[in-house]
Amino acid sequence: MSTIHVVADLRFKEENLEEVISLLKKMVIDTKKEKGCLNYELVQDFNDKKVFYTIEEWESQEDLSVHLNSDGVKNLMSTAAPFFLQEPEIHQCSKLS
Repeated sequence: MSTIHVVADLRFKEENLEEVISLLKKMVIDTKKEKGCLNYELVQDFNDKKVFYTIEEWESQEDLSVHLNSDGVKNLMSTAAPFFLQEPEIHQCSKLS
């Protein structure tokens, strides 16, 4: 069975970026410890500093589902909710090469 790749597109209000970056960095540290997390990276767009992506790889759909329903994700989403410019876009992908 192949691994699950995820790209999340997160866009935030400019005035809250310092707080958002702190929240996201904590999420990365915590998520990397979760069962089934093979890779979890946070990147920021070069041209638009309000745009972030998480690039993730999970052992299975089950591991990803546990992550998405975890207290960590729920807490991040509720804490960061006022800072979002739009709803996050989550893309599940399969690796081609």
